[in-house]
Amino acid sequence: MATGPIKLHIADVLTAVPSQVGVDAGLVMLTEDDEPHRSLRIIIGQPEANAIYSAWHGNTSSRPSTWDLFVSAVVVLGGRIDRVVITAVHEERHYFAHLEIEQGGERRTVACRPSDGIAVAVRGFDVEILAEPSVLEAAGVLPDGTKVAGHPEPGTDLAEREAALAAREAELAERERLLLTREQGERQPASHAQVPGVGDATDAAAPPAEESPVPAPEVPEPKVPDPEAPDPKVSDPEVPDQEVRDPEVPDPNS
Repeated sequence: MATGPIKLHIADVLTAVPSQVGVDAGLVMLTEDDEPHRSLRIIIGQPEANAIYSAWHGNTSSRPSTWDLFVSAVVVLGGRIDRVVITAVHEERHYFAHLEIEQGGERRTVACRPSDGIAVAVRGFDVEILAEPSVLEAAGVLPDGTKVAGHPEPGTDLAEREAALAAREAELAERERLLLTREQGERQPASHAQVPGVGDATDAAAPPAEESPVPAPEVPEPKVPDPEAPDPKVSDPEVPDQEVRDPEVPDPNS
């Protein structure tokens, strides 16, 4: 097991990755030179990512950046930047580092962020990038995406560490998914370019839906009066019934 800092090299630099909804960041991936080739995926600011990417690819600018100025100042003062060491990590995402500078036979240490240290290292001459073994044990990822089981810190529950690790891996997977979705969205207009006047099959207007005919209101047919039917308005006059009486015969005894 390694007892001193482990040598790393830059494996990749991304200048725009989703860090949260609507916010982009940069990412630098450092991989150890020797087996098992674990990697540190460090989320950094976009200006620092652009600075690392530019110097890593050998690009120079007519106007010196802050990192160029720092390297030049160290050289003018008689020093030499020897190496940058990533010393600690908290919650597998907050990294700490320092620069080691040789001057007049003495080694001086300057605390820095890993992103600034790496941006300075790629501008210096033969500057090493290293990480403490505890950092790789806590946050190092193997080439197949898995992690080597480390020793839990004293007082830390193993289940809590595994839950935190699972949450971190899910977060990284979600960021990669968002990045892929955004890249596909940026390529979408170019692959679906249309000639004016010629529509895509998927964009063609759909034929209008057939409307159900509205039924016309029913008009009742006029009734033709039956000539044989009695007129309901004319009724036969009612003749009052008369009592029929027998003629009176005179009483002969009266």
